Amino acid sequence: MKPMLGFILGGLSLLASSQSLALDLVEVLDKARTADAQLQIARHTLEAQRQQLPQARSGKRPQVTLSANASYIDSGSDSSLNPDDTKNILGYKLGVQQSLWNRQIDAQGDAAAAAIEKAEAEYQAAEQDLILRVTEAYFNVLSAQDNVEFAEAEKKAIARQLEQAKKRFEVGLIAITDVKEAQASYDAAISREIVARNGLDNALQALQLIIGEPVTEPLARLGEALALKIPSSPEDDWVTLALNNNLGLRAAAAALKAANENRRSARADDDPTVNLIASYAGNNIDSDLAGDMTTDELNVTLAFSMPLYNGGRSNAKAAQAEAEYGTAQSNLLLQQRIVAQQANNAWLAVKSGISQVRASKQALASALSALEATEAGFEVGTRTSVDVLNSLRETYRARRDYASARYNFLINTLKLKQAGGVLGPQDLEDVNRWLTEG
Repeated sequence: MKPMLGFILGGLSLLASSQSLALDLVEVLDKARTADAQLQIARHTLEAQRQQLPQARSGKRPQVTLSANASYIDSGSDSSLNPDDTKNILGYKLGVQQSLWNRQIDAQGDAAAAAIEKAEAEYQAAEQDLILRVTEAYFNVLSAQDNVEFAEAEKKAIARQLEQAKKRFEVGLIAITDVKEAQASYDAAISREIVARNGLDNALQALQLIIGEPVTEPLARLGEALALKIPSSPEDDWVTLALNNNLGLRAAAAALKAANENRRSARADDDPTVNLIASYAGNNIDSDLAGDMTTDELNVTLAFSMPLYNGGRSNAKAAQAEAEYGTAQSNLLLQQRIVAQQANNAWLAVKSGISQVRASKQALASALSALEATEAGFEVGTRTSVDVLNSLRETYRARRDYASARYNFLINTLKLKQAGGVLGPQDLEDVNRWLTEG
């Protein structure tokens, strides 16, 4: 094996073997579940929304009030018929009101239940989104690490080629232009390494944003033994699955249900209501003239109420609710179209991704063979150092393309399941298995 080719393959083998004691995808997801701000927002939003239902339904339950009062009355008069009197009065009142008929309260309770259904779907969607964001951020770091390591290896290889070019020039085997071209390539390699390191810093910061802490441990890498499977179901089946299970679509459907109940509530704003009202009041009176006495009173009322005119408020509320219902209808239709497109695009991306991985792998093998042949030609004088440098670039580019194609294939597989509404932690564990290979 030629020295340069051995150097490249040795470096790639070193990258593939650095698997021990590395942080893997499942561990990163565990950190993200407790630290990711977006997921926490969705969780608290759901918890807050769940409290709307008991508030809305409280109107159907008895309303009990207790009040008490204390009074001092000093009544004075110059008339002998109405002598001076002072009274100390202590009283209390217990009141109970029960709604017997109120369509608006019924609709508000149903609207709150639908809003909770929407929030639950959004929270589950946030959990799926976290799985995908963690995977993308994780592989972005691996890809950035690949770029740095490949840039370092390319720089070292070009530096070695530059050294050889200088020695050949010193003995008159090549022209000075070959040395200058090798030097220019080396300078460009330094620049690419700086850009690659900056990209790695950015990728690490993006992952830190999700897990809430710096990434101090190495990440497990993707091994060579990656199964390339075409989606088991046809494209149309995935679209149907997405239309039935996609969580974003479920949230939009729940929002439409809530809008319909809000519309029903607005229409009932001027409907009659029937309430049962009961109260019991007691007083203890201490009078200078009459002495001590107690009074009590029980009052039971069946109350009917019907708004006749409220300044046009009811009509405006009904019109607003009708418009919001129309918005929810259009949003549901839009989400259906978006979800169908997402499922279709993800299915095609997975299918084409298999071909891309295979093609990239073959391209890498061809680039390595071409590099070996170019180096052999350079040794016998039929190829120039420029040819070797160009072949080196193609080899490193092929390696990056191969790694990127595999990352994209796995991410698109998760996107397909997310579109279908069936993405879960087990899918991440399946991807994680390939990180421990090789």
